[in-house]
Amino acid sequence: STNLFDGYKKRSGLIADVPAAILSNEVEFPLIGLGVGNLQSNRVENMIYEGLKGENRIRLFDTSQVAGVDSEIIQGIKSGTKRFKEAESIDDRVQVHLVTKIRHTYLGYERTKFAVKSILQTYSPVLKDSNIDFRIHFLIHHPRCTKGIDGMDCEKDEDELPGKVKRVGPAPHLGDGDAWKESWRALEDLYSSDDYPAISSIGVSNFSVEELDELLGLSRVKPHLVQISISSLIEDAEFANKCKAHDIHIQVFNVMERIVKRAPGTPRAFKTVMLTGDTLSNGKNAVSPGQTILKWLTQNGISIIPRTRDLDHLSENGVGALARLSDISSNANIVLQKAVEAIHMGLDLNEDPRVQMSFYASEGDIFLYAYKKNTADQTYVAYVGKGDSVEIWTNPNDTFRVYDAYNPKLFKDYVLLEHDGDDHRIVVGTL
Repeated sequence: STNLFDGYKKRSGLIADVPAAILSNEVEFPLIGLGVGNLQSNRVENMIYEGLKGENRIRLFDTSQVAGVDSEIIQGIKSGTKRFKEAESIDDRVQVHLVTKIRHTYLGYERTKFAVKSILQTYSPVLKDSNIDFRIHFLIHHPRCTKGIDGMDCEKDEDELPGKVKRVGPAPHLGDGDAWKESWRALEDLYSSDDYPAISSIGVSNFSVEELDELLGLSRVKPHLVQISISSLIEDAEFANKCKAHDIHIQVFNVMERIVKRAPGTPRAFKTVMLTGDTLSNGKNAVSPGQTILKWLTQNGISIIPRTRDLDHLSENGVGALARLSDISSNANIVLQKAVEAIHMGLDLNEDPRVQMSFYASEGDIFLYAYKKNTADQTYVAYVGKGDSVEIWTNPNDTFRVYDAYNPKLFKDYVLLEHDGDDHRIVVGTL
């Protein structure tokens, strides 16, 4: 992770690291954002204001041209950053990122240039605000207008456009479906121009692997960012691998709708998510299934933009809450991926991939820690008094370190091997 606040004044840890990816153009891009484009317009300003607070530390917001909530976003960013700076006594500008997407009716070279320039003009109150270091990321929302996609009506959408837009360029839905190629050329030109420094990156959304291939073949500037649904990430390994090969960052949406809300329908997979969450809490607050899955994605370098209209959920899924969670072990990471795939497909795991272990303190009091050999990190699990035992759920090949409760120099490591069978009771004798 990197820090968006290098050089900022820090008080009481309120501005700790904001987890970020480094895009292929060296731009720092927050891994955890907030989707506001689909919220009711009267909720947008307050959700952004609350998201910018020190305890939530949301520094990226996602919207689209079609959402029509730009004025509310502007007010939320301006009021939220002002309050944040006052509350934290920060002198420098606060960095805020916005991802927005060009609507299908603005495909084509001239129409896309018109759209981008109009959006930049709309956000001039933020761009000119001395409190804010504002970064905009422009994506092509869809490669073309497609009948059957919710919210798309090709002829109606075109008819409702202002006359000045229609005069800028031809109607994209009447062409051969390749107007997105000219849109990409427009984004490349605008991004490469010194006249638009606020454009931090360009990318695409809802593209297939074939369309991404075609884009990579014709582009002068490769996409820095792609936005896809969590379903596409899970179902299309070729797409994800291609993004990795070309250093294209992935941002996913629909995590809550496609995974978290479906989880109870696959009880064994859901149990795996819950038990993994138990290991992330550091013995403090309970970790929700949503937090566990969001942590899993961000730990694997995938950006997230959960949307909510609930302030409790905003805090639960914000940077502050997720940053307090322990890292997921490499073994648990593999198991959790299988569980998420099972939930998404609606096909439950054949068996619980996790196993239950018990540690019995036969000779003296002990402390039990989960131990990561590669980093030497330890996470406290339990204190076990002499004659007592503790049961925990874990993954094959996980390592545990047992300490003498009164002499930390005395310890022993235990590894659960996959071939250990059903006997997972460990008797801890003299260390």
